Amino acid sequence: MVPEGMTFSEFKKYFTETQQRYFPVMDENKRMVSIFSSTDIRGILFSQSLEDLVVMSDIGTSDIIFTKPSEDLNEVLKKFTLKNIDGLPVVREEDQGILIGMLYRREVISFYNQKIEEMRLKKRH
Repeated sequence: MVPEGMTFSEFKKYFTETQQRYFPVMDENKRMVSIFSSTDIRGILFSQSLEDLVVMSDIGTSDIIFTKPSEDLNEVLKKFTLKNIDGLPVVREEDQGILIGMLYRREVISFYNQKIEEMRLKKRH
């Protein structure tokens, strides 16, 4: 999570130390207000003249595709393919501004495949 007022130059230091690809942007009340991916920052990455002018709220999109704990696997997979995204913020049922975690396409598919394999093994025995 990154604060909405963080400058891009501050973010670059953080970015070099993480493997994360999606970054929820939080307001002063720790509510998610937008999100951006590592792909979204390519245009700014090498523009040193903008580093101290651009803040994280300038980069993130407020049109957030998210999931809730009550949604099933089919709904989640549809959301991944809707805009070809690899990460989905998981928010509270009663308050979509409260981030409780991130769900990644690769992990969901891996879990799905694991469960399918377990079901096949049970059928054989």
